[in-house]
Amino acid sequence: MMKKLCGKSLALLLKKLASATLAVVIGFMTVSAATPSANYENLQSMQTTVQTVNTTLAERTKAQFSLMSFIEENNLSAEDFPETLPEKTLEALEKLCDSRPYAISFYYYDLTTGFTISYEADRTFRGASSIKMPYIAYVFDLIDNGKASFDDKIALKSSHIKNGTSEIRDKKFSYGTEFTVKQLVEYLMINSDNTAFAMLSETYSISSFVTWANGKYGTDFYRARNKNGVSVNSMTAASGGRMLRLIYERAAAGNEKYIWLLEIMKTANKNTFVKSGLSDNIAITWSSKVEPEWEVSHKYGMDVYASNDAAIVHYADRPYVLVILTDWVGTSSDRSWWNETEMRTVSYYIYQLHKYMVKLQS
Repeated sequence: MMKKLCGKSLALLLKKLASATLAVVIGFMTVSAATPSANYENLQSMQTTVQTVNTTLAERTKAQFSLMSFIEENNLSAEDFPETLPEKTLEALEKLCDSRPYAISFYYYDLTTGFTISYEADRTFRGASSIKMPYIAYVFDLIDNGKASFDDKIALKSSHIKNGTSEIRDKKFSYGTEFTVKQLVEYLMINSDNTAFAMLSETYSISSFVTWANGKYGTDFYRARNKNGVSVNSMTAASGGRMLRLIYERAAAGNEKYIWLLEIMKTANKNTFVKSGLSDNIAITWSSKVEPEWEVSHKYGMDVYASNDAAIVHYADRPYVLVILTDWVGTSSDRSWWNETEMRTVSYYIYQLHKYMVKLQS
């Protein structure tokens, strides 16, 4: 059965995905060639040139061997993975991503089986406010290790006031007003408050977060200044997915802080990207008012050259991660609804694939 899985399933997927742009990953092994990550020292432009690496026969053999080892080492059965995936759905998904006038990447991870589908998931994009989710995972890790507390207080200063979304700024709190770390997390994760982010990151630095995440979890988060001297955060879809997995795993282990975090992320504003793709009618993806059966914990991000969403879809007893990053120019004068619709369509295709695998394995 294992030989049948590794032969039939991988051969089919490698044949369909020979371009190495849509990668299928099982566990931690990339079956098709991965796109190399771009590390930015100077983020003058967020446009990335990606070199596609063709999968060689030797690499395919190595991937098959590694997959068998992964299954054996983790005591998994062949039934944990699908024999095949719907080719038309994969083709439509890849065509959608290939034909966009802007760059797009996504990372899907089944939190039960470890089965993963991704598209240029190691390509670097501007993180915008989606970076706030992995950053909060770092703050929570500090709390877990006694280096911070929900009850710690941070006083508002004039230097904390930021442009963009900020309820703290709009409510005109006086300078010197103290907020607990827990309150700032709520402002940050529910309303994407940029002032709350500035207050937290002055105390718990972005550079320390980057060192923690990249060093401990092998992620690709970066922070640099652009030509205008503005600090810019960057990330990959795979890195965002890794942090969502960490949050979910700690919540599943009973850590109340992470359980609470997933709950408040269900109420996050502008939840119209991944969530609005959770439908059996693709035409519904044109609407931002979809109310799916399944709850979604997410952190979106929108800025110039960034329209993103990083989410956990709580699908019955088979939740999954989906991170979508783009470099769409998200200004008010753009037809941003078009980009949002295409992000929802990616979510729709992944939702259909996930349901197919759940049904296949039930």
